Amino acid sequence: DARCLQSKVWAVGIGISMTCRARRRSQPFSFIPARSQAESDEPGGAEEAQSRLAQIQAAIRRGQERAAQDSEQEEPEGELSAPERRMTPEQEKLLERLFVRPEDIDSSDALDASRTLSDALGASRSMPSAEGQVDLSDPHEERMRKTLEFCPDGRLAWEILCEIRAEGAFPGAGAYDAVLEAFSRRGALDDALAVFKAMQDDGVPPTDASYDLLARPASKSGEYRFVEMLYAAKARDCGDANIGPKSLTLLLDAFANGMPRQATKAQAAFRGAMAAAEAEELDPATVAPGTVLKALKRAVGTATFRELQEEYGH
Repeated sequence: DARCLQSKVWAVGIGISMTCRARRRSQPFSFIPARSQAESDEPGGAEEAQSRLAQIQAAIRRGQERAAQDSEQEEPEGELSAPERRMTPEQEKLLERLFVRPEDIDSSDALDASRTLSDALGASRSMPSAEGQVDLSDPHEERMRKTLEFCPDGRLAWEILCEIRAEGAFPGAGAYDAVLEAFSRRGALDDALAVFKAMQDDGVPPTDASYDLLARPASKSGEYRFVEMLYAAKARDCGDANIGPKSLTLLLDAFANGMPRQATKAQAAFRGAMAAAEAEELDPATVAPGTVLKALKRAVGTATFRELQEEYGH
């Protein structure tokens, strides 16, 4: 019986709780805080609420007045606000001097403008060529270099170079190499290949830097077949089986980065380079410097690398 009585009490408690919840849910929602309702019930509560509301409105008005005053100080009435300048007027004039037609460019004036602009910007952002020198006798190359100082991704320089070609001018290899270098830096192989093809279409002989700049993004991505064909064309065009240590390093890196790694091809390429050096009576150390040996070790593995060291006396 005690258990029965306890069950009845428990059931009654649950019923009361459910009834209270249902009543609370049935009450309409109010946006007025409970404190405000209590204050409105007390004498003077409504007046205090009105006073607080007036204070809030006054604060809003003061904020709007301050914002209006600040805008009047920054922008005079009747005038439109000018866009924010990132360069001074002097720097903009110097920039305009750089983007002129190639036939109107004097190489010495362009070099002076470049130096003055570098001083005005507070730091030199010149981009050296792949060989470490810039041919100032070619105004087109100088124009490409100045364009790449402000748009280093190479897209604007490539558009300007296409316009120069459309006008019937003949840029030198340095102008093409400058754009190739920009595309090579950011791994844009397709864009670099388009520049290289344009170079060949215009009858401009590619330089050693042209081949290496085109091969660099392909070597990093492991496209060894492309790099292999490219340097085969270089050897054919130059009439020399020795493609040079920089090119050999890029070729071996391409074999090392390939999926899967091309150890056999890398070993064959290294042996071919050493054979060409022996035929030309070149010092093996100049054909296979430290960069070549490092790439070779990555491509063939430690064990094979040691065997090659013993064979060629490195």
